[in-house]
Amino acid sequence: MICFAVLHRVFVQRVFLLLAAIIAAGLAVAWFAAGRTGAVSFSAGALVSAASFWLLSRVTTAMGGAKPSPLGSILITVRLLIAGWVLYLVLERYEIDRAVLACGLLTPVAAVSANVLLDRREASNEESEEALHIAPPDEEK
Repeated sequence: MICFAVLHRVFVQRVFLLLAAIIAAGLAVAWFAAGRTGAVSFSAGALVSAASFWLLSRVTTAMGGAKPSPLGSILITVRLLIAGWVLYLVLERYEIDRAVLACGLLTPVAAVSANVLLDRREASNEESEEALHIAPPDEEK
């Protein structure tokens, strides 16, 4: 039986690979569609959401099913407040395309969704391979 921690680590690693690919593609599309402002907006959204996903994955790894300590809970809250504050500063100080920023914020959702779809496809392929496997006939004696 595979340990939950190993499955979690594999899941998070695959999500980060998909996240990097989605951010790279999204950055190219944002640059092409909206220019420099779009690229900066997408980058800001992707950076904040990727950081939030990374912090969340660290929290789930650290907790491992156990109840977090009060200090740990406070630190998690402070980290998320800092991420929100940075996003607020970016929105208020710079000329940002908010639609492209929202697309950047959704990159972890897209990466997790793509990971789930890939897992389902792999499971479906394994099932179809098992169904197609024909056992050799018994040898006559």
